[in-house]
Amino acid sequence: MEKANAGEEGGQEKWKLICCAREKENVRKGLAEWQSLRCATKLEEAGIQFMINSIKKRDVMSLFDISFTDATMKIPTFVVEDCNTKRLFRNLIAYELYEEGSTYVIDYVTLMDSLINSAKDVQSLRFHGIMENIG
Repeated sequence: MEKANAGEEGGQEKWKLICCAREKENVRKGLAEWQSLRCATKLEEAGIQFMINSIKKRDVMSLFDISFTDATMKIPTFVVEDCNTKRLFRNLIAYELYEEGSTYVIDYVTLMDSLINSAKDVQSLRFHGIMENIG
């Protein structure tokens, strides 16, 4: 996470989350550079809060509607099905790598991989409603 000195609004400094920052022009060349992001447990210890970004609170259009403001990371709920989730993500990643264009799934998977390093991280994300296991 990096503090951005882009300005102040109402005395509050703006924060910019560098989680999936890659040089988009180098993605297809295999030269992608990722900034580090700590796991969910470490982020909570540093004062970052996790919340569901739900349709009830506002119009979430996709799984990728992730925001970070005022030390709160809002992530839509992701439902994990043990038998299908891994295969689905592998196929979507392969498609994104094959078709030059967006990298939404790759960015999402990379973010979640950074957030989850242990069972405690999964427990925390499940507690906050960000992950749900139905299989």
